[in-house]
Amino acid sequence: METTRKISLFGLSLLLKLLSFVSYSLTACFTPIVGFFVKPHTCLTLFGLRTVLSLITGSFSWYLPTLAGSLVLSSQSRVLSTMIPLLCIGLFLLHPVGSLSWQYTLYWLIPMGLSLSSQPSIFTRALISTYTTHAVGSVLWLYTHVTTPVYWHTLIAQVWFERLAYALILTGSYYVITYCIKHLRKASYDKTYYPLYSPTLCTGHS
Repeated sequence: METTRKISLFGLSLLLKLLSFVSYSLTACFTPIVGFFVKPHTCLTLFGLRTVLSLITGSFSWYLPTLAGSLVLSSQSRVLSTMIPLLCIGLFLLHPVGSLSWQYTLYWLIPMGLSLSSQPSIFTRALISTYTTHAVGSVLWLYTHVTTPVYWHTLIAQVWFERLAYALILTGSYYVITYCIKHLRKASYDKTYYPLYSPTLCTGHS
């Protein structure tokens, strides 16, 4: 009986951790997409509202990683796309554990390099955003959790796949949302200027 209870508690613990990981992954993946459609000051406003809401609900979080990802998408600023990863590299290397895992920061050279493109594609912008999000999130994790160099070395092998997947999801979501908005606007226009039961259309008279 006691063994069954322990197994049940262990299973419940694993399920809760899995749900928490999925929730975090979905948030990290989809939240920056607002940067495709709104201006930087709107990103900051939404970030502030989200932070206030988290305080009210008792689940406080600054959401800095996704804010950074949204801002570089919204502003398309080379300065932000360069300075944020560069700052993260510096902070990571200043940490005792981070300095022994310097290879991990090489990923953050990617958004800096991609930002030099004169006309970045949607996919390129998504890559810049997701690696910026990753840089900020990694630094926050490094300074708020107890980790080891082995921990960061282990993550190196999976970061590229995770970020590529996030960038593809962001890109696909952008085109889906853009398609939906376009057709909703067209439907609204048609309904306004060409009503279904317009007497003019039905009778053929002007």
